[in-house]
Amino acid sequence: MAFLVGFKTFSRNERLHFDFNLGFGRAFVYNIDALNDSEPVNLSDIPFLNFDLPTTIAIGYRFGK
Repeated sequence: MAFLVGFKTFSRNERLHFDFNLGFGRAFVYNIDALNDSEPVNLSDIPFLNFDLPTTIAIGYRFGK
């Protein structure tokens, strides 16, 4: 379960746009496989490490008229 919020804004000429998003959610699987023959690490056993904070920043340009 997660949520994501964001907004988009345009420059004065309305060609260049910026998109910002920030979210919060719970990860379903957080198993890290070991590089050697050691046991994998399950981060869901550690409090506050099984959450995701997805963030995006995008810059775009509109072509044409």
